[in-house]
Amino acid sequence: MHKSAAIILARYDSARLPGKVLKTIAGKKLLEWCTAPILNNGHFEVIIATSDRSTDDPIAEFAASAGINCFRGQTDDVAGRILSCAKKYGIDYFARVNGDSPFVNKNLLMKGFGAIENSDCDFVTNLVPRNFPYGVSVEIFRTKVYEKVYNQLKSAEHKEHVSLFFYENINTFNPFFIQYEDGNDHSIRLVVDSPEDVVLMEKLLTGLKGKTQDLKEIIKAYKQLTK
Repeated sequence: MHKSAAIILARYDSARLPGKVLKTIAGKKLLEWCTAPILNNGHFEVIIATSDRSTDDPIAEFAASAGINCFRGQTDDVAGRILSCAKKYGIDYFARVNGDSPFVNKNLLMKGFGAIENSDCDFVTNLVPRNFPYGVSVEIFRTKVYEKVYNQLKSAEHKEHVSLFFYENINTFNPFFIQYEDGNDHSIRLVVDSPEDVVLMEKLLTGLKGKTQDLKEIIKAYKQLTK
């Protein structure tokens, strides 16, 4: 029986907005917005992967309080951390998810896992071309393929940006592309990177009243707030 997981990458000391993943926005911590919609989905596990520094203890505490498995590993080698996490939990297919994204989409992840589990593709992405809103990403890898790639990585940049090597060498892989059906909305930013993002997400999440999985509703509300 194959195992799949969404691995949430999170760190506490963001340079532009320290502590952002545990910042309260519209009544919930950012990591809660990120993880709650995909918990107990009946198909894939959810694991938070952070560093083993004491700085990231609050993230481990959040995971424990939410009943989410937490893996702690390398600080700078994020690619090594995500691979070690997948191997520790016996994961065959994993989605890389960023902890600063409040609109992680369960249906898109399910579509991606279905694609990789029922084909011979090496990885699944919705970032080629980049038409989905920024922050609504799907990247799912076969752990065995990822491990082979990791053993080739030399640069610090590749070890920090865990999927960069795949895109730079995409012609050497067998990717599956999830296409966006509504033109190009990549200029829409659905992430939290700055104090300004916090203000906007507060308004957006409050106004959506729980409709955080309806991408069309999210985009409509975003455009109304930013016009």
